[in-house]
Amino acid sequence: SNRESSSNDDRSNGRLSFSYRKKINPNGRNFGVSSSIYFSDNKDVNYQNSLNNYNVSDESTTKTSLEKITRLEDNKALNVNVSVRYMEPIVKSHYLSFSSEIQNNNNEEDIDQAKFINEVAQNPLMYQLDYTVQSFENKVGYEYSKDKLKFNLYGSFENEKQLLDIDTASKLDKSYFNVLPKMRLQYDFKKGKEIYLKYEKSISLPNSGQVNPVVNDFNPLSIKVGNTDLTPEKVEEFNMRMNLHNFSTSSSFFTYLMYKRTSNAIISSKKVDNNFIQNTSYVNYGDENSATAIFHYGNKIKGLPIRYTLKLRGGLSESTAIIEDEYNDTSSRNISVGFTLNNENKNSLDIIVGSNFDINKTTYSLTNKVRDYFKQNYFTKFDWDITRSLNFNSQFDYSMYTDNNFDSQSVPIWNVALEYAFLKGKRGNLKLQVLDILDKSIAIERTSAANYFEETFKKNIGTYGMLSFTYSIKPPVNREEKSERSEGGRRKHH
Repeated sequence: SNRESSSNDDRSNGRLSFSYRKKINPNGRNFGVSSSIYFSDNKDVNYQNSLNNYNVSDESTTKTSLEKITRLEDNKALNVNVSVRYMEPIVKSHYLSFSSEIQNNNNEEDIDQAKFINEVAQNPLMYQLDYTVQSFENKVGYEYSKDKLKFNLYGSFENEKQLLDIDTASKLDKSYFNVLPKMRLQYDFKKGKEIYLKYEKSISLPNSGQVNPVVNDFNPLSIKVGNTDLTPEKVEEFNMRMNLHNFSTSSSFFTYLMYKRTSNAIISSKKVDNNFIQNTSYVNYGDENSATAIFHYGNKIKGLPIRYTLKLRGGLSESTAIIEDEYNDTSSRNISVGFTLNNENKNSLDIIVGSNFDINKTTYSLTNKVRDYFKQNYFTKFDWDITRSLNFNSQFDYSMYTDNNFDSQSVPIWNVALEYAFLKGKRGNLKLQVLDILDKSIAIERTSAANYFEETFKKNIGTYGMLSFTYSIKPPVNREEKSERSEGGRRKHH
């Protein structure tokens, strides 16, 4: 198989939000209303040439198929949300909360596909799809808020409607009603120390691709079709987050725990025919489980102006896919360990040295084939303010990949940059960068799925230089503020 594809894409999107809140009396009675509108319009022109030779081991039955496809896609989305909230105090620190929310999410898809097989024109594929999900939610809750403790308990009454039209003909019209509990608790021990707990149950409807009954054969070796009989997934999620920061010793501990269970899960059903063409659809079946644990600890090395950070992450997931009408249970375990050293005083010099180790083991019930994956990553960053105006920085990253299904690979990447700040308030920045100095020009991705292992090599541009000029409307922040914001952003992300 030799497949070449390209596309010309035009993207546009926008969002408008509004929020108003009014405090009615000093006891906590308040009223609020909010709304948002989001739209997107994506126009794509996709081209593909696919040359496939079938039965190459038997010359008497070998055949060749050259497929040329031009596919015009216009995907539009319009999402509208309006919510109203009212809070009534019961007694001091105790409140009743009432809210109503309406959501209307609409996706339109216009397809015009022309196909030639061995220069013979096939019947064109043309259709217009209109998929709408409407949600009406009424929520009643109890809230407690006093000093360091905040507690919320809600009951959500949701009615969701699913509509699918193709060429104005109705293909799907379903409604669902659910009662869903939600709970949140936050306790601030003191400044820099807090714990947060959350439990909620939700409903997840299938997306337009999962219910679209029109066959998508743009990739002739991977054909997909949706299933209009799908019903919503039911999701239960519990997570806990804790921050412990000691301002006197600068020690910091962060942990995040998450468990997620999806029942009536939407899973893929795959079949591979004699020509190795994979046909994929979707069904509801069984449960999926996943859990994640993250721990970060950082502190100064006593007697040295150096700070260290230890990161540990573990995860497990269990899911099912249907392969050739048999149920393939997949179990995946992941462990990631990271260690970083950096200097404490960053007034003119910032040096970071670290390493990350990622381990994955995945097993499948239909085969004794397992995936043992190990990635080692070593990196260093050097950032030096030579003067108040001149800065030099360099980053070096070295990754090694080991996988029991593929050969070992290694990728070193080295970048350097020289920056000059000038103009009033140092708002102008002239920067010269040289990227991928070692000219490795490659990136590697390895994935495992329910019925295949895949290794992808991506050819990058190689060594190149870039000269850029940036003008800041606001004066740039100093190095310490920049570092603090970066650390805070990473904690927020996790």
